[in-house]
Amino acid sequence: MLVVVVTLFLLVEFPLGVNMSIMIVENTSNKALVDEDTRAVLDLFLNLIILFSYPLNFFIYCAMSRQFRDAFRELCCLCCGGAIAPPSGHNDAATMYVTVEMNELGAERRQSHARKPSKV
Repeated sequence: MLVVVVTLFLLVEFPLGVNMSIMIVENTSNKALVDEDTRAVLDLFLNLIILFSYPLNFFIYCAMSRQFRDAFRELCCLCCGGAIAPPSGHNDAATMYVTVEMNELGAERRQSHARKPSKV
């Protein structure tokens, strides 16, 4: 997974590094190597590719790591105040204790929200 994420990062960032190197050479030598219009389009294109590459990391983690998926699912359930099921394959006593505690916390949150009077 690390190899895939680092490879994606290098594929996306390397062209930007080359573009910046060309710009540095142009500024220090006072010679235009690339036309201004071409540079503007290239900058926009490289920034767009970088922008689209960031969400890909999330999908790479989800596709390649069960632990990431389980942790993400638990985090989302915790934010919603819902019950949390123990991750598959984790049946030890510590995990079951934490799961029970989290389920009770979710139940307390739902009860406290139900008791609050609505502001009308």
